[in-house]
Amino acid sequence: IAGRALFLGSAPAARLGAAPTPAAPAPSPAPGIEDYLKRLDSEDDKERHEAKLALAKLGDAAAPRQLKELPSAPTPKAYDLMLVLDYLKCADAAPVYEKLFQESQDVKIKLVTAMALARLDRDYQSRQDFIVSRTKEGSEDDRQQAMQMLGYLKDARAVPVLKAVFYDPAQSDAMRQAAIWDLGHTPVAESARTLVEISQDPEVDWFYKEIVFAALKLLAGDKEMAEVINRLLEQAQRLPAPSAAVAPQTAASK
Repeated sequence: IAGRALFLGSAPAARLGAAPTPAAPAPSPAPGIEDYLKRLDSEDDKERHEAKLALAKLGDAAAPRQLKELPSAPTPKAYDLMLVLDYLKCADAAPVYEKLFQESQDVKIKLVTAMALARLDRDYQSRQDFIVSRTKEGSEDDRQQAMQMLGYLKDARAVPVLKAVFYDPAQSDAMRQAAIWDLGHTPVAESARTLVEISQDPEVDWFYKEIVFAALKLLAGDKEMAEVINRLLEQAQRLPAPSAAVAPQTAASK
């Protein structure tokens, strides 16, 4: 009897006519790789973004399945998959990237594959040169896309290019602003030096300088970069180096 009461629930409650406690619903199984890949097909930006984050958190374990999906994926999905694989620094993806770069006619795909190959240091200079070439031709959207890829490189070799884009009077305001933000997302000393130089350039409009200061603040979020920026600003403003504090004179020492 005790066993039946334990299995069926409380007998007294049933005799008193109390409504039986509904069983808790079984928890939904955690989404897996296949589910996240399917969500990348969604037209909802938020859902796709969450799927990308989830795939990135799965780490290297999710990379082989993504690589299998990549060659036949439509452009938006292929783009997202490459961003995740690039984040994972998946070296095995290089041959797939190369094939897509050579065969695709889609500028967006060629740009993201060039960026990913450059970050794997596969013929870096030619990949960067291709991206740079796309900052000078095509629609404004295509050129902005190229600027975004330059920012994703996070490489000191991209700094002179970004500086040249900023100082190119033929470039639109949006492109010049993008160059500043790309420098702010490139955590190397060369980037900090360039931003400080722009901030001190009397020929640069304050409209741009305000963006430069915001980019420097972003860059200073990295502790090492903060030290570099402080040193560069001290040098630029000819501030004296910090020295030991001098104790104030007392009456006895006068």
